[in-house]
Amino acid sequence: MVVRYLSVVTLLFFVSVITAFFLKPAPVKKPDTSVYKDPLTVIKETYSALIWKELEEQKDFSSRFEVVKQTMRYNPEFESIYREICSSVEEYMASRVDIDELLTIIGKGVELYNNEQYVICYLKVLRSVEGFARGIDFLKELDQKTSDPYKKAWYLEAIRGLQHERNILFLTRAVEKYYQANKIFPGDLSVLEEAGIIDEIPEEPYGGQYFIAKQGQIRSTSERGGKSR
Repeated sequence: MVVRYLSVVTLLFFVSVITAFFLKPAPVKKPDTSVYKDPLTVIKETYSALIWKELEEQKDFSSRFEVVKQTMRYNPEFESIYREICSSVEEYMASRVDIDELLTIIGKGVELYNNEQYVICYLKVLRSVEGFARGIDFLKELDQKTSDPYKKAWYLEAIRGLQHERNILFLTRAVEKYYQANKIFPGDLSVLEEAGIIDEIPEEPYGGQYFIAKQGQIRSTSERGGKSR
């Protein structure tokens, strides 16, 4: 009786082993999470696509600027808008959008992301309206906010560049004024002081001296100043 029972148990054991071997269930595959995206990412991508679609539907840059302003009102951290503005800043300026509004938007991009390209974009707009003093103050403020030696050097160079452009423009206009009154170009910048057209000759930011070249053009004795104009 016992032997028969053991035989039955043994038989059942081998049957279960064979069954398990041949009828082994397929392994459960883990879902491929790489195809799934975080819901927040999906929302951002959808929002971005909608904004770009709306921008592309506009027929001119004045209309595009209205979309930009509306986007900034609700989502100022949407960086694609700053890239859009700076990639087409000349077109926006040519469309006669409000310069102060344009500068406010680009300035916000600089504040949020401290991107050199946005700084360059901001200065380009200021140059178009001869906003040299505002640009210099803007760069000095950025310089005070950073301890990065590379950025400090970059800001200093940009400040010098604006100062030089401002001085060249100032002296050029003074020479033109003198020419209109006397029908000849002054031989020296000191003549402009003597004539009361300027109070003093501005300091050349690169360490050189300004002088009057042929046809009343303003030049600098410094290598850097000479190349920048």
